[in-house]
Amino acid sequence: MANLLVVADWRPNVFPNYAGGLITPLRLMGYTVDRAWVVQRGSEVLLVLPDAEYPLHTDSAELRTRLRNYHAVLIHTTYDRLAEANLPIAYTLRFLNWTAAQDPAFVYFSVHFGTHRTAVPIPSDLPLVRPNPTNLAATTHLADPSGGSPYAYTMRVRLVREQTELYLPCYINESNPMHLWRLDVAKHNALGSAGEVLGEVIGEDHVFDATPVCAYRYRNCYLLPTIVFGCAPYGAYRHRQARPEHLFWLFYALKCIGLPPRYKLPVLLQLDDFQQIGGPLTPRFPGAPFVNDWLRTHLATYEWYANEFFPRTEIPLWAALTTGGRYGLYYGAWRLLIDKRRMLQGGGTEPLDSTGAALADQLLRLFQREQGRSMRICFHDHDRLLSVAGTATRHSDSGYPLAAPNDVPVAHGRVVRKGYISPPANAVEIEVDGEVYYDIDPPRTGSTNTFFYAPTLHAARILIERNVAEMKAMGFPDGGIGGEARFHITAGEQFGSAAVMQALYEIGVRICRCGVPPLFATERGSNRLLEPVRGVWIYGSRVVDGGNAVTAGELNNTGLYDAEQPDRSFIGAAGGMNPNNDVTSIWTTDPIRAQLRAYRRCVGMFSEAVLDAVASPTYMVFHHPTICQCWSDPVDPLRRFAPTDTLPSGSPGPYINILLESWINFEGMYRVLSGYLMPATGANVIATRERLVQGGQ
Repeated sequence: MANLLVVADWRPNVFPNYAGGLITPLRLMGYTVDRAWVVQRGSEVLLVLPDAEYPLHTDSAELRTRLRNYHAVLIHTTYDRLAEANLPIAYTLRFLNWTAAQDPAFVYFSVHFGTHRTAVPIPSDLPLVRPNPTNLAATTHLADPSGGSPYAYTMRVRLVREQTELYLPCYINESNPMHLWRLDVAKHNALGSAGEVLGEVIGEDHVFDATPVCAYRYRNCYLLPTIVFGCAPYGAYRHRQARPEHLFWLFYALKCIGLPPRYKLPVLLQLDDFQQIGGPLTPRFPGAPFVNDWLRTHLATYEWYANEFFPRTEIPLWAALTTGGRYGLYYGAWRLLIDKRRMLQGGGTEPLDSTGAALADQLLRLFQREQGRSMRICFHDHDRLLSVAGTATRHSDSGYPLAAPNDVPVAHGRVVRKGYISPPANAVEIEVDGEVYYDIDPPRTGSTNTFFYAPTLHAARILIERNVAEMKAMGFPDGGIGGEARFHITAGEQFGSAAVMQALYEIGVRICRCGVPPLFATERGSNRLLEPVRGVWIYGSRVVDGGNAVTAGELNNTGLYDAEQPDRSFIGAAGGMNPNNDVTSIWTTDPIRAQLRAYRRCVGMFSEAVLDAVASPTYMVFHHPTICQCWSDPVDPLRRFAPTDTLPSGSPGPYINILLESWINFEGMYRVLSGYLMPATGANVIATRERLVQGGQ
């Protein structure tokens, strides 16, 4: 297996860069990985390797010989703004001169080589023009304003080796405005096979005087966009710096060098409130998509996934069907798919017409048919959140031990470990973490059809059985645990308690995506929750949506930007996607350019965020279909996005099926990186997490 070295910086007066965001996925894929730090001590700059310290401020033959023990050396910085000159990390540019056959591959994730960076000599035949901070326009290609989310710096990239165009992150180095590399064509041609353009940027909403470059191979050195964040230690769980972004370039570097993994990483896509269509009382404008159009879009998109996307990729869709509708939740799946009533904004429902009822039937049949094939569907109870105590309705289906009117325990009495006392009367046995206890005189439900829920073992069992019964009544024989995936997605990202996890385990669940405790900042570096809780592996959540899921959660998406109702649109709701108002300020005056800009950021963020989660198996990314695909063309829900300056009166922007667009882009990413990724199963998701707990081995 390949030996890799990750070089990170330890800047003066700044926390050390542990580079866990790179080391974690590399070790999970089976590579042997060492970490080295660049540190400055007085006038000396040193590379601190596991075995010794080596001078980096001089051309050290000893260091060069030492690095030849590795197949590749990857250089990752905390941050490296173009304005900064001779930081310690700049001395790693010395490796650009180490290009003999015996030298390893060197991968630079945006260590800049500006004209004011004079720490070490830069090869004179490097074809990338050295950026001059005082003359960026002549030495780089100017792009978007600075100050945005890292995902905002997505560009349409042509991967030259693969002859594939994808929307990919192109965060080179921070400048204002941001920039892309300029190619010296004469030097590039002179290098012959020793120089290779790996990634070219297609302008779309920018007009460049030549083709910008975002990825380049100079001999054995690879210059690539940055990997954002990822500075926390290996295995850190909650800290944002444990969630690196733009991991496409890490996988792509390995592919370009030719270093296959021992283990591939599992890939899945995930949706919450799978069936929901939103509750606006009137269309956004006359003729805009409305109730039956939303149902038709869901049906067409999910059929496309089942019949086209899944056969090409075998990537499963893990989806949460909203339960609780059988017991009055107005936006539950039961209300829509069984009762044929749609939710209304603010509460309540109204009946679907005959066309809508037929579409709802088709949608339910599709879900039933695809469970265990292209889809892994679980229950998702928004009627009674797992961490919130309160009165709930019991189910009364026959054949279930906890159904009404059976009199069953609902809370704990006095709990004593079995074997310490004689078997008491009026006790039930419970097992917790392999130990058996007597629960003496627990409060019981009686024969009533309600119970008081609290996140205790007895109450959780009653609530979870209710959900299993609801799913079976809707036609899912496994009771809604995702088939072979054996997973659960909690509503509201609620954890409940360890007892709730035990109740889930008892029905077969082994993976749960929820809000991850502890919620205290002082404990966010703890990795105890990398291990299962009562047999269930816990994953955190990251929502990526086309609108604000909190303030616009009952509404449908209205496209890329909606000035009147911004929370229903991507640019209006997603933070950092409109730096210096470079979309909204030209939305009406230069609409095609604005739409293209918003589109590349939207598709780039959706698809790259999913890949980033693949590389960090402590959380999962999910979307809400209501605010991602309900602004599709009502005539053709699968019509691809097309910018236009001719819109119907009152329309906030062109129609777009965000899920379709992002999934198509993600499919291209998956194909390019297929040597490093594989379709997820419950088993390989858990196996990957087990390797993380064991140190990535």
